[in-house]
Amino acid sequence: MKAIDLIEKVKQLFACDMARIAKFPDRAFLIVGYNRRSEGEWVNQDGEPQCFDYLLEQCIAQGLTLEALWRDARRFKQLENKTAIEAILEGLI
Repeated sequence: MKAIDLIEKVKQLFACDMARIAKFPDRAFLIVGYNRRSEGEWVNQDGEPQCFDYLLEQCIAQGLTLEALWRDARRFKQLENKTAIEAILEGLI
């Protein structure tokens, strides 16, 4: 599997706007990102609402190989919307 193929699969699986791999000598991390826009959540010094675009990023997997990253990403997706009790009962953790 090539890195570009992994990124495309992850973008499709997570319906995210961005996916990237951060690689270090002993480990790699798979990060997904979602485009967001603040809606008056921030204010300037004068108390005026400030709206801006930003990228919400989340690390979803770690591993030594691309295959390990893909395996971790799929596992993360399985666990994403489950409570700890549900995951334990299903044998996922």
